[in-house]
Amino acid sequence: MDLATGSPLAGVNRAENALRTVAFAPDGEILACGGTDGSITLLDVRSGKIIHRFGVPISGVHISAVDPTGTIAAIARDGHLLEVFDLARGQLIFQLETHSTPHIAFMSTTALAIQDGQDVSLCDISQDYRRS
Repeated sequence: MDLATGSPLAGVNRAENALRTVAFAPDGEILACGGTDGSITLLDVRSGKIIHRFGVPISGVHISAVDPTGTIAAIARDGHLLEVFDLARGQLIFQLETHSTPHIAFMSTTALAIQDGQDVSLCDISQDYRRS
């Protein structure tokens, strides 16, 4: 939003599905958006254009986080499911069932903090999945 005029600079038209969560890549160039349809939309912040849209429409996305390199996104879904995606490929890296809808945050490029109910865990995502 242009603070001087109050006009939006770019937007996401999600008229058919409510938008629930957004997360910026660390460089501020990409915005990851998730909604009730279960998809993730990556937007170019400067142009407002969709870069990629992916995801399995299992259930809505509640929380999203992007790693410090801007290459991996973690999302928490309805139904107690955590998914980690390779953003460049739009591919699912892995899924993890949880007891509740988890809260998530990247601690580094290889460590994901997961708060599931009263438990907090660190997930090592350092395996070299990108070679496949």
